[in-house]
Amino acid sequence: MASQSKRKISSIIARMIIDLGLIDECKKDYMNLKVIAQKLGYLIQKVGGLNMGLKFVWLTRGPYSRSLQNYYYKIQELVSRASIDDSFNEQELMAISRVEEMLNKVREIVGGLNTEVLEAVASLVMLCTDVYPSPEDPVNELVIRKKMPRDIITKILEIVKSYGFCLQH
Repeated sequence: MASQSKRKISSIIARMIIDLGLIDECKKDYMNLKVIAQKLGYLIQKVGGLNMGLKFVWLTRGPYSRSLQNYYYKIQELVSRASIDDSFNEQELMAISRVEEMLNKVREIVGGLNTEVLEAVASLVMLCTDVYPSPEDPVNELVIRKKMPRDIITKILEIVKSYGFCLQH
Protein backbone atom coordinates (compact mmCIF):
# COMPACT_ATOMS: atom_id res chain seq x y z
CA MET A 1 0.00 0.00 0.00
CA ALA A 2 1.24 3.48 -0.80
CA SER A 3 2.13 5.83 2.00
CA GLN A 4 -0.77 7.64 3.63
CA SER A 5 -1.63 11.33 3.86
CA LYS A 6 -0.94 13.32 7.01
CA ARG A 7 -4.67 13.55 7.70
CA LYS A 8 -5.17 9.80 7.30
CA ILE A 9 -2.16 8.91 9.46
CA SER A 10 -3.32 11.32 12.18
CA SER A 11 -6.83 9.86 12.02
CA ILE A 12 -5.61 6.27 12.29
CA ILE A 13 -3.41 7.01 15.31
CA ALA A 14 -6.11 9.14 16.99
CA ARG A 15 -8.67 6.38 16.40
CA MET A 16 -6.42 3.84 18.13
CA ILE A 17 -5.78 6.20 21.06
CA ILE A 18 -9.55 6.56 21.52
CA ASP A 19 -10.34 2.85 20.96
CA LEU A 20 -7.64 1.75 23.42
CA GLY A 21 -8.76 4.20 26.11
CA LEU A 22 -5.48 6.10 26.11
CA ILE A 23 -7.03 9.58 26.03
CA ASP A 24 -6.31 10.20 29.72
CA GLU A 25 -2.70 9.08 29.21
CA CYS A 26 -2.38 11.66 26.42
CA LYS A 27 -3.92 14.39 28.56
CA LYS A 28 -1.51 13.78 31.48
CA ASP A 29 1.42 15.23 29.65
CA TYR A 30 2.17 16.31 26.08
CA MET A 31 5.21 14.00 26.14
CA ASN A 32 2.85 11.04 26.69
CA LEU A 33 0.93 11.99 23.55
CA LYS A 34 4.19 12.05 21.59
CA VAL A 35 5.35 8.67 22.92
CA ILE A 36 1.94 7.07 22.34
CA ALA A 37 1.71 8.47 18.79
CA GLN A 38 5.21 7.21 17.98
CA LYS A 39 4.59 3.72 19.32
CA LEU A 40 1.17 3.35 17.69
CA GLY A 41 2.60 4.65 14.40
CA TYR A 42 5.31 2.01 14.56
CA LEU A 43 2.95 -0.80 15.55
CA ILE A 44 0.37 0.00 12.86
CA GLN A 45 3.10 -0.38 10.26
CA LYS A 46 4.93 -3.36 11.77
CA VAL A 47 2.16 -5.40 13.42
CA GLY A 48 -0.75 -4.10 11.34
CA GLY A 49 1.18 -4.27 8.09
CA LEU A 50 -0.06 -0.87 6.95
CA ASN A 51 2.62 1.10 5.10
CA MET A 52 2.18 4.70 6.15
CA GLY A 53 5.54 5.73 4.71
CA LEU A 54 7.05 6.45 8.14
CA LYS A 55 10.71 5.57 8.74
CA PHE A 56 11.59 4.58 12.31
CA VAL A 57 14.93 4.48 14.13
CA TRP A 58 15.84 3.12 17.56
CA LEU A 59 16.16 5.81 20.22
CA THR A 60 16.14 5.78 24.02
CA ARG A 61 12.37 5.38 24.21
CA GLY A 62 12.19 2.83 21.40
CA PRO A 63 10.89 3.33 17.86
CA TYR A 64 10.93 6.95 16.72
CA SER A 65 10.00 8.59 13.40
CA ARG A 66 11.18 12.15 12.87
CA SER A 67 8.43 12.78 10.31
CA LEU A 68 5.71 11.70 12.76
CA GLN A 69 6.54 14.64 15.04
CA ASN A 70 4.81 16.85 12.45
CA TYR A 71 1.52 15.05 13.18
CA TYR A 72 1.25 15.61 16.95
CA TYR A 73 -0.90 18.72 16.76
CA LYS A 74 -3.42 17.10 14.40
CA ILE A 75 -3.51 13.90 16.50
CA GLN A 76 -4.05 15.95 19.66
CA GLU A 77 -6.84 17.91 17.98
CA LEU A 78 -8.60 14.71 16.86
CA VAL A 79 -8.21 13.04 20.26
CA SER A 80 -9.54 16.11 22.08
CA ARG A 81 -12.71 15.88 19.98
CA ALA A 82 -12.87 12.19 20.93
CA SER A 83 -14.38 11.23 17.62
CA ILE A 84 -12.87 10.47 14.27
CA ASP A 85 -14.93 11.46 11.27
CA ASP A 86 -12.66 9.79 8.74
CA SER A 87 -13.67 6.68 6.86
CA PHE A 88 -11.17 3.85 6.76
CA ASN A 89 -10.78 1.28 4.03
CA GLU A 90 -10.78 -2.46 4.71
CA GLN A 91 -6.97 -2.72 4.87
CA GLU A 92 -6.75 0.16 7.36
CA LEU A 93 -9.51 -1.31 9.51
CA MET A 94 -7.81 -4.72 9.52
CA ALA A 95 -4.47 -3.15 10.52
CA ILE A 96 -6.09 -1.14 13.32
CA SER A 97 -7.92 -4.23 14.53
CA ARG A 98 -4.76 -6.36 14.59
CA VAL A 99 -2.81 -3.80 16.63
CA GLU A 100 -5.70 -3.17 19.01
CA GLU A 101 -6.20 -6.91 19.48
CA MET A 102 -2.52 -7.32 20.39
CA LEU A 103 -2.55 -4.37 22.79
CA ASN A 104 -5.77 -5.55 24.44
CA LYS A 105 -4.12 -8.93 25.06
CA VAL A 106 -1.17 -7.12 26.60
CA ARG A 107 -3.57 -5.06 28.75
CA GLU A 108 -5.26 -8.24 29.95
CA ILE A 109 -2.05 -10.11 30.78
CA VAL A 110 -0.23 -7.24 32.53
CA GLY A 111 -3.24 -5.59 34.14
CA GLY A 112 -3.32 -2.35 32.20
CA LEU A 113 -2.19 -0.35 29.20
CA ASN A 114 -0.36 2.90 29.65
CA THR A 115 2.46 4.83 28.00
CA GLU A 116 5.20 2.69 29.54
CA VAL A 117 3.58 -0.62 28.61
CA LEU A 118 2.95 0.59 25.05
CA GLU A 119 6.57 1.71 24.88
CA ALA A 120 7.72 -1.75 25.99
CA VAL A 121 5.56 -3.52 23.37
CA ALA A 122 6.83 -1.38 20.49
CA SER A 123 10.41 -1.59 21.78
CA LEU A 124 10.33 -5.39 21.95
CA VAL A 125 9.00 -5.63 18.40
CA MET A 126 11.66 -3.24 17.16
CA LEU A 127 14.50 -4.90 19.09
CA CYS A 128 13.59 -8.22 17.51
CA THR A 129 13.05 -7.00 13.95
CA ASP A 130 14.65 -3.66 13.17
CA VAL A 131 17.70 -3.26 15.43
CA TYR A 132 20.96 -4.73 14.18
CA PRO A 133 22.58 -6.51 15.72
CA SER A 134 19.54 -7.76 17.57
CA PRO A 135 20.23 -8.09 21.30
CA GLU A 136 20.60 -11.67 22.51
CA ASP A 137 18.18 -11.02 25.37
CA PRO A 138 15.61 -8.33 24.50
CA VAL A 139 13.92 -8.76 27.89
CA ASN A 140 17.11 -7.91 29.75
CA GLU A 141 17.75 -5.02 27.36
CA LEU A 142 14.38 -3.50 28.31
CA VAL A 143 14.74 -4.25 32.02
CA ILE A 144 17.93 -2.18 31.95
CA ARG A 145 16.67 0.58 29.61
CA LYS A 146 13.09 0.96 30.84
CA LYS A 147 13.44 -0.02 34.49
CA MET A 148 10.34 -2.20 34.13
CA PRO A 149 9.93 -5.43 36.07
CA ARG A 150 11.30 -8.48 34.25
CA ASP A 151 8.07 -10.46 34.74
CA ILE A 152 6.01 -7.78 32.98
CA ILE A 153 8.39 -7.60 30.01
CA THR A 154 8.50 -11.40 29.84
CA LYS A 155 4.68 -11.52 29.69
CA ILE A 156 4.68 -8.90 26.94
CA LEU A 157 7.31 -10.89 25.03
CA GLU A 158 5.05 -13.95 25.00
CA ILE A 159 2.27 -11.95 23.34
CA VAL A 160 4.72 -10.38 20.88
CA LYS A 161 5.90 -13.90 19.99
CA SER A 162 2.32 -15.03 19.40
CA TYR A 163 2.15 -12.39 16.64
CA GLY A 164 5.25 -13.76 14.95
CA PHE A 165 7.89 -11.44 16.37
CA CYS A 166 10.87 -12.31 18.59
CA LEU A 167 10.54 -16.03 17.83
CA GLN A 168 14.26 -16.65 18.25
CA HIS A 169 14.14 -15.41 21.88
